[in-house]
Amino acid sequence: MTVGDGREYFVSTPAPAAKRYICPGCGASLAVGQTQVTAWEADSLLGGEAALEFRRHWHLACWRSFAAG
Repeated sequence: MTVGDGREYFVSTPAPAAKRYICPGCGASLAVGQTQVTAWEADSLLGGEAALEFRRHWHLACWRSFAAG
């Protein structure tokens, strides 16, 4: 998926969070069981495996806002 700033991201299907995460969009917690999206940049200088290490867990609304630009 291409986001508003032109970067490519791999994005997971929305699913319940398996543990607690901090959303990079708003800085608030994602509770266990809360619907979330996992996303990571498709084009990493360090390769695809390294890109997975930088995946982030977002509130669905925060991701939609970020992706829209």
